[in-house]
Amino acid sequence: MVARSLGVGLYRNFGDFHLSGAVYGPDANVVEDIDLFGASARLAWTNTFADESILHLGGSLRYRDSNDQSLFSYSQRPLGSSAPRTVRVGGTAESDLFLGVEAAYINDGFTLQGEYGVTEIDCPPTLCASDPQAEAFYVDASYVWGGHRVYRNSLFSRTSVDQSIHDGGRGAFQLSARYDMADLSDAALNGGSQDTYILGGTWYLDQYVRLMVNVAHTEYDNSPAYGTGDADSVLFRAQIELY
Repeated sequence: MVARSLGVGLYRNFGDFHLSGAVYGPDANVVEDIDLFGASARLAWTNTFADESILHLGGSLRYRDSNDQSLFSYSQRPLGSSAPRTVRVGGTAESDLFLGVEAAYINDGFTLQGEYGVTEIDCPPTLCASDPQAEAFYVDASYVWGGHRVYRNSLFSRTSVDQSIHDGGRGAFQLSARYDMADLSDAALNGGSQDTYILGGTWYLDQYVRLMVNVAHTEYDNSPAYGTGDADSVLFRAQIELY
């Protein structure tokens, strides 16, 4: 079951700046009395050039506090939710603070984007001699033929298709390449680290139906479950959006 936190969020535009924030509680699917508190904020700036290309820059933060209940854990999979967690740290943090930066450049069908994030972990002294941190980042480049990615108000939305298969067209096609890294091996963190290289292809039949394939190679180091090694993955997906 996917975790969904119950909370309140606000979003506001100020010219080329976009500000959002939220406060929230625990997973709404959990019936136990859990007194978790979280708050997040994001500020983004957008600039559109004369050739209609777009530059996006942003930063975000998120704070969580378990209120002395269950400790937060951290993990990462090679690719897809069906893969095992190759790097993982069990209950470690009473609270944590995530800080992230993001950037994207869009020009016609081409998109280059990336994010970097670091999590400062408040670890109980019984578990950690000093407070550790975890970090991760990714860089992704893609190109769309027969359509274009839609960006508005600092967010990407559903990809636009010039001519769907229902109108006698071929839909839109996207090729992408991605590199991402996750490191859970700082101070008392012994969760390992991993690097993943991904090639992906997507066929948009229309704006609501798409078929996807991803091929990934992952190299992990000091994984608690798998040691040091590598893994190859092929993932096929089909997605239908109803609105």
